[in-house]
Amino acid sequence: MVKLFWICTFVIFFCVLPADYSPKSFATAGAKVDQEIIDSVSEFSFSLFLKIAEDENNKNVFISPLSVAQILTLTANGAGGKTRQSMLAALKLDKFDFSRINQAYRDIKQLRNAFDPKVRLDIANSLWTDQKFVLKERFLKVSTASYGAKVSSLDFADKASIDAINNWVSENTGGKIQKIVENLEPDSSLVLLNAVYFKGDWSEKFDKKVTQSKAFELAGGNKKQVPMMSKRNSFSYLEESEFQAVELPYGEGRIKMRVFLPGLNSSLEAFCRQLTPANWKMWRGKFSARGGYLELPRFKINYDKELSEILKNLGMSSAFEREKANFSNMLEPLTRQNLLLKSTYIDAVLHKAFVDINEEGAEAAAATSVLVMSQAEPKVRPSPAFTMIVERPFFFAIDDTESGILLFLGLIYNP
Repeated sequence: MVKLFWICTFVIFFCVLPADYSPKSFATAGAKVDQEIIDSVSEFSFSLFLKIAEDENNKNVFISPLSVAQILTLTANGAGGKTRQSMLAALKLDKFDFSRINQAYRDIKQLRNAFDPKVRLDIANSLWTDQKFVLKERFLKVSTASYGAKVSSLDFADKASIDAINNWVSENTGGKIQKIVENLEPDSSLVLLNAVYFKGDWSEKFDKKVTQSKAFELAGGNKKQVPMMSKRNSFSYLEESEFQAVELPYGEGRIKMRVFLPGLNSSLEAFCRQLTPANWKMWRGKFSARGGYLELPRFKINYDKELSEILKNLGMSSAFEREKANFSNMLEPLTRQNLLLKSTYIDAVLHKAFVDINEEGAEAAAATSVLVMSQAEPKVRPSPAFTMIVERPFFFAIDDTESGILLFLGLIYNP
């Protein structure tokens, strides 16, 4: 038996750019990403998110679906037979050929320079092989060409290998995630890492001086005092019979945080039952400018979730079965090692996340580990057209409004 690899993804979201920041390049400002691929990734994102929400049962949830989807898709490139088919089906990508899928992720990586000069988005991947193994040529080519992966060979028996991997994690997450690998067992052979780094501030910040402690109603009916930010302004706003929603843009406005507050006669669970890709696309198109008053809690959350059972329920079960999993397209032993890969399979998928929403903007980090065995001041309207006080459980998303890429999804029951 061989523990084939770990897969880890990391996402960082910062609120304030350094004074000396300048964008790398905007030559790809007109870049486009395959919309059908994005729609399919969004379908997987909501499926994963809702399964997690169901499993958590009225607890906070925060994930980066882009991070999870990207690293699992890279992994699927190394799978074969029914394992590949089941992974692509679970990822909602089974109707596309791999060249098209990989091109879409290459475009997403290039698109990071096209957002706007006031935000920063970096996507990094790395593959760390034990020195007894080598990546198969085709998988190596896809990993480097389509995903820009850095490839390194280490002696997994040497503790310095763990330090090297964790140092890469820290460097690519702004130091917010210090460690993902605690140890490497003797039959581990490959570690795959993904990092997404976003940095930007609100287009229009909240005034810290008006933040006050106010009551937030928890799922069970109890209340707690939380710091409540507030702002009176013109917003992009949506109101339906079951909820209110507001958009809060970052930088020049391409990336936005959308906050959905279920009505008093509804609930966050009822809202989640409506959270489908079709409804999401419809809601996105219905926001319009309205004057109003918003109160939003300042909050900080650490979240972690083991995703293996959820991914099995989404149809990826064969990848976790020792006797059925097929990752034959990924790596092979070096000839001189006289080794045989008998069985390779996913043993665990762990997602860790951190988010801090405040007056400046947001700071967040997420990590997914898959272990495979083997500003001008706007005019204020004196009489707001709406009032939205986020004083009970709510949903939020951070996405790229032009491509539709979902960066983060969250449920807040207890800020």
